[in-house]
Amino acid sequence: MKWLQLFKAKSGRRFLRDFIRLAIGFTGCLFILGIYQQLRLYEQGILDGILNSNLIVLCLHHLGFASLAALCFAPIFNLLERYKAGWGFRFAIIGFMLLLLNELYLTQYYLANYELPGWPLGRAYGSQRDGGLLTLFLAGGSLLAFTYQFLYRQSKRVYRIIGRMFPITIILFSFFLATLLSEKQPVNVNKNYHVIAESILAIYSTPEYNGSDPFPLWKPTQNQGSFTELFEWEATPPDVIIIAVEGLSFDFVGREAPFRGLMPFLDSLRAHSAFWPNTLANSMESESAPALIAGSLPLGNSGFFQAKPLPRRRTLFGVFKASGYRTSFQYGGNSAIPGWDKMLYEERIDEIIDQKSFGTAYEKQEDDAAGNSLGYPDHLLFERFLKTRIKGAYPEFHYFQTLSSQKPFAIPNSDRYEERVEDYRQNGLLNPRQTRMLRQNKELAASLVYADESLKQFISGLKALPGYENTLILITGTHRSRSLASENVLDAHRVPLMIVSQNLKQPGVYTKTVSHAAIAPSLFGGLSTVYDFGKFEQSAWLSGGLLPDHRSGDQAMIPLYSSASGIYGSFNGSVITNGSKAWKQKRGALLEEIKDTEHLGEISHQYNLLRAVEAYVVKEDALIPAEEAIFERLIAPPTPQELIWIQSVFQGKDFDNAYRTAREYAISGDYKRARQLCRYILSEVPGHVDSEILLGRLHAWQKDYPKAMEILEQVIQKHPVYEDGYAALLDVYYWSGNTEKARYLRPVILQNLGNRTELLEKLQRAATARLDKPTALGATQAVTKNTYE
Repeated sequence: MKWLQLFKAKSGRRFLRDFIRLAIGFTGCLFILGIYQQLRLYEQGILDGILNSNLIVLCLHHLGFASLAALCFAPIFNLLERYKAGWGFRFAIIGFMLLLLNELYLTQYYLANYELPGWPLGRAYGSQRDGGLLTLFLAGGSLLAFTYQFLYRQSKRVYRIIGRMFPITIILFSFFLATLLSEKQPVNVNKNYHVIAESILAIYSTPEYNGSDPFPLWKPTQNQGSFTELFEWEATPPDVIIIAVEGLSFDFVGREAPFRGLMPFLDSLRAHSAFWPNTLANSMESESAPALIAGSLPLGNSGFFQAKPLPRRRTLFGVFKASGYRTSFQYGGNSAIPGWDKMLYEERIDEIIDQKSFGTAYEKQEDDAAGNSLGYPDHLLFERFLKTRIKGAYPEFHYFQTLSSQKPFAIPNSDRYEERVEDYRQNGLLNPRQTRMLRQNKELAASLVYADESLKQFISGLKALPGYENTLILITGTHRSRSLASENVLDAHRVPLMIVSQNLKQPGVYTKTVSHAAIAPSLFGGLSTVYDFGKFEQSAWLSGGLLPDHRSGDQAMIPLYSSASGIYGSFNGSVITNGSKAWKQKRGALLEEIKDTEHLGEISHQYNLLRAVEAYVVKEDALIPAEEAIFERLIAPPTPQELIWIQSVFQGKDFDNAYRTAREYAISGDYKRARQLCRYILSEVPGHVDSEILLGRLHAWQKDYPKAMEILEQVIQKHPVYEDGYAALLDVYYWSGNTEKARYLRPVILQNLGNRTELLEKLQRAATARLDKPTALGATQAVTKNTYE
């Protein structure tokens, strides 16, 4: 039976009163969705009651949107009914039902994220892939359809009243005009209306950058003297460790944290650190954290890692590497999924540790409902680092990003941690709102308790290792979980930030509002000032530093990013704006809307300029001039002239055959042709590991050791269980005199490949090398070439 037959519609032409019955059913369903939203928000501890003024305003906005929809549908209804009886009626049913289903979806989105999507909508409508949410949406949609049918039937009771009503179009238009004058917030606005209005506004008001400077963010590096003065620096540069804890927010750490005490170790660490309680995570998603924390990079309209190609840039990975540091990225999951690995390879990082690096000795987290595991839990990430770390002669930079405190919160011994959260909730220290919020977020809280214990073990382990006395440890949260209610826009981004170090002169609390984008400028700017790293007089950081410096001018606008639509607002230290409106920050969580037209116009201009510049530099690769990039493209594709020769010796798609041809050229001593073929293969098949190893060896045989090391170091990152990559890299370390670097490969080789005789011999050779005998090195290089041939 067709769903339309549920209305038991009589045959023949329909009139306006039949249409109005549909509109009444549509309005009633919107009211029911409003009550559903109120119930869910109360259950989550966000609202203090269900029947309040917010529900009244929400229903008024629903009535206004229903009037607008009916006003738009009415002419089409009449037109179709005149063309063919019943067509207008069917159109109105389908149109109203689609709007109801979309309202239901957007309400579910709002309840899950505490924000409404903006433009573009694609990522927002593809973001709710959770099976439970899909089931809830389908069940809710079915219930909504039957509720709509019921309300349509009941509207027959007021049939005569409808027939006597004053011309209905005037009444509908009056309702719509009345709601235009009311204040709209995400919690009390019709969700369809919000998305339509925001989309139209975004399409017709997207600012374009029209400045004369082709690199608008490329500026002289700001002085970081205030940050430098926090520490007693030693003669050698310190090791730097950044730990970005998934979902860690101000709710759990700090003197005024609502759930203070759930993470006792971090709270105790705060008392011995430099602490910034008003730090903003620029983005609402953890995928952007490495770009913002380690790079102070703009995200553009769809995320920095989605840009093709990635803009040239300067990040902590690159500038520390260029300044003599050994660099690493540590993550328990798959670094390729968010696109991190591509950027890290381009930064010539020494070591990427992700899920392919752990081996059989470690066990992944439990699978989620879809049968997939995020990767390895936090305590194993830290444990692996402590077991395999070898402190060499180089200073070190390590970036950690945890994953266990994100859905599905599959932490080890979860019952034990949830019991601790439940005991905390029942200790009577929380108000009713906080109690409901913690009950709704028990799994998140339990995962952060687990993260706190993992950090405690990690910091204790670091203290026992050489070099801890000259180490800076920076701890922050990736973002604030959307499941936690926010009193204002800034609270939705607030995370703790602390720097722990024995070099710190004294603990301190710094109340200036800063963001993740201020971390990289301060860390590298401060260190380069003390240790004269040089070569970086200019930079394209998105922000100033963590501490005010009078010579750097006024505080720059802090961009605030939504996961669905890029920049949606900014904060300049006192004023929050979304372009069309602005609010002044008052005491606590209070915000006061700015009504001064002139002031608002100036703020909107600055915001739109920020949006235009930010989108421009990412899209047009205009962060820094090409000649200022720290590293050239590692493997350049062949030139048009080279392609002519390549096409003369190789046709088709059998790239293994092309590799064999390149190998023959290498054996015959024609290194130039062999390199050209290898570069061509890798431009077409980036994962062709044998060609990459051969290219690295070719550079080494021609004594271009830096290039050979860069290529082969990436090989072992991408293919950690491929023996040939380690063999080639150990040869290059030996030939170039970089035998110190070979020490770092020993634990990796033993973990991934075990006791391989050839590799162990090469490790031993490097350990006992006499670097003052270049003739011996040349002889060994010749032997290796002959063996390869």
